[in-house]
Amino acid sequence: MAAAVEMQPDRARVLLGGGWLTTGLGDFQHGDIRFAFDIKIAGPLHVVVDINTGAAPISHSGNADWDGGISWLPGFGAGIAIRKPLGLVQPFFSITGGIWSTPEFDVEASLGGVPLDEGASKFERGSGPVTPRLFADGGIDVIPAGGQAVIRVTGGVGYGLSFQARASLLVGVRFGR
Repeated sequence: MAAAVEMQPDRARVLLGGGWLTTGLGDFQHGDIRFAFDIKIAGPLHVVVDINTGAAPISHSGNADWDGGISWLPGFGAGIAIRKPLGLVQPFFSITGGIWSTPEFDVEASLGGVPLDEGASKFERGSGPVTPRLFADGGIDVIPAGGQAVIRVTGGVGYGLSFQARASLLVGVRFGR
């Protein structure tokens, strides 16, 4: 028979990781680098904050001279999560609202003056300096041996600039008892 693990509650979690993010802007996919805070309010209710950026190489199927630039899509979100308060595997569901930063991106200048063409419009700029976003995420936090470490596997869908989907693996620590 396996030994029981005594699990202590925590007040906050800080996690860092990455994953995959895609948007409805054609075949535009990003690596997703995320920094997440999770603060317990009461019982299973938590406040969550995430800061992330998508980063992807720019490529253009009709013009190889475009290849090599990087597009960035930094974002911020805050909201609520419901999580099982104790246990080595803790499922959760969260809703966050926030913003994506969509500064003007001058592809032509960043790629040494390669002229713009019809297929390039999705890289030119977003709808303004920031665009609202809304995400629904779910996943699990794994607490190895009931210790301070946290491993989070998560995925979600949302809207901001267009439909988006993401999946991430994050690692971090638990604080406060």
